[in-house]
Amino acid sequence: MRSKLLVVLDADNTLWDTNSVFEDCQRELLEMLNDIYRHSRTEITFDRLREIDQSIAESHPRGLRYPFSILIRRLREIMIGKAGPDDPLDAELANRFYQELAAKTPPLLEGVNEGLALLKSAANLVILSEGGQSRIPILLEKYAISDYVRATEYVTSKTSEEFYRIRRQYRHRGVIKEWSIGDQLAKDIGPAAEANFSTVFVPGGFDSKWNQTYNGAEPTYVARDFLDAAEYIIKDLKD
Repeated sequence: MRSKLLVVLDADNTLWDTNSVFEDCQRELLEMLNDIYRHSRTEITFDRLREIDQSIAESHPRGLRYPFSILIRRLREIMIGKAGPDDPLDAELANRFYQELAAKTPPLLEGVNEGLALLKSAANLVILSEGGQSRIPILLEKYAISDYVRATEYVTSKTSEEFYRIRRQYRHRGVIKEWSIGDQLAKDIGPAAEANFSTVFVPGGFDSKWNQTYNGAEPTYVARDFLDAAEYIIKDLKD
């Protein structure tokens, strides 16, 4: 029997808790910087680091995937109280950060396994991600959820055009309704709504300034967790 639904899934902070891993690595980095520049004028708090991180991401073309050496240089300049020339230590610490990040495994979020199993019987499940080509397949296998997912698509940016493209593709396969599940209003909800998707917002652990709205778009449903999102979609199909 053909699946009647298409459900497009975000991965980071929707299926697994990337934010907690990223935060742990940022705290370790900050501890190193405060130790290296312990005689400097200013000690940076973690909240201040997160503010600077978001400020850089908001203006950088690559968003949250900007080169991490930019943040390290900004923190160094605040700590020493002046702008300075490029320091090879910036790149060295950035590389160490990326190595630590790659070595840590984000935990699967509550309700994901059960929610995917529930959706599988009625929906084509497609992951749409801005990166993670090497990481996502590994995590799907690790958590034994790869069989639930029909396809994984990687894009530079989650735009309404990308959602329209996927929608057209699956309409030819008998799909009658499309949903998007994610934790980012500006990436998973707004663009999907513009492409005539119904949407479920699952608030995650990381809420950036630009994620608080998207051209006034409101999600169809705000879920407690992934299982709640899945149950809502299945209930809508039956009604």
